[in-house]
Amino acid sequence: MALDREIDDLENFLSEATREELVDYILSKEKEDKKALEKKEIIQEESFPATIFSLELSPLEAASRYLKDIKKKSINKIAKILSKHPSAISTAYKNSKEKNFDFKQSEIQIPLSIFSENKELSISEATSIFLIEKGMKIVQISFVLNKDQRTVWTFVDRAKKKLKGVNKNEI
Repeated sequence: MALDREIDDLENFLSEATREELVDYILSKEKEDKKALEKKEIIQEESFPATIFSLELSPLEAASRYLKDIKKKSINKIAKILSKHPSAISTAYKNSKEKNFDFKQSEIQIPLSIFSENKELSISEATSIFLIEKGMKIVQISFVLNKDQRTVWTFVDRAKKKLKGVNKNEI
């Protein structure tokens, strides 16, 4: 029913539209389609297992190593994703090469979009807040991240303070 109405509206528009209006309409649809495709690709591809943070690597080292070695991203792309300077990513990646990177796959996936959406948060803070929002308890998060419960509580508390003015009611 809604599709029929949409088709009728489009037919009316096409029959009455000028050439300029048609060109504008087609270009706007192309932009919408391109944005939707880019967003879909990001959602499908851009995540990593939460267990990479349970290693001896720092969160930045773990994320950099995973994205570079497993996802085959460039240093500049990783820097953009994690909202960090490329030299910081390069250093973190170099340091991670000297450490053990044996991680177990996890059903808990951390979307990379949380880092670009919350630029003011550290990787640990953004990850902890994401897991809290997904309904996990601090005890569960501490187990997944291999961190003390008090440390995870601190990550969450700092994130809440940083986000207090941004999206107060969401957390």
